[in-house]
Amino acid sequence: MLAWYSHQTPSTTREDLVLSQIIRAGRLDRSFFTSLLFDDYAVGNAVALVALLAAIPALLGSDLSVVAVVSAALYGLMWAGLTAVAAWAVATRILQRDGRIPTTFRLTAFAHVALIPTLFIPLFPGLLGVLIVGSLAWFFMAMRIVADVQFDLVGQDTLQVAGAAVAVRFILLLI
Repeated sequence: MLAWYSHQTPSTTREDLVLSQIIRAGRLDRSFFTSLLFDDYAVGNAVALVALLAAIPALLGSDLSVVAVVSAALYGLMWAGLTAVAAWAVATRILQRDGRIPTTFRLTAFAHVALIPTLFIPLFPGLLGVLIVGSLAWFFMAMRIVADVQFDLVGQDTLQVAGAAVAVRFILLLI
């Protein structure tokens, strides 16, 4: 069951909550990312978000099939996991900070909202570079917040964690 059921109030629908989380993640709301540290149920929304973002191109493609959509969603989850592991490894192994991979995944998955502009590449192929660079810059800023919030890092240390995540994500965008 996804987390939106556990946080639902009578005046809030599950769609409103998920949309609110996406907007807050996109706005780089530090308090939202901080709240994710203590919200184990948000992993359901994080997984759904990453899987949906990865599956959208397959859903809109000419070769629409269940296998293509499921494969895209699974690849998206795998790529988000690799990105989270890269950030976690730099923070815990190189910078000697404490942190759990599931928490890193949850925060990193919501940082993937920054990659939404890459969904428009097929519509605007002339803007390929702008969309990729803009999305990666936005993702970099989100990952700096993740590094700050989860690992209590500041300054240059957040650059290292965010840089590792962006490097992995860039390589995966090229695949």
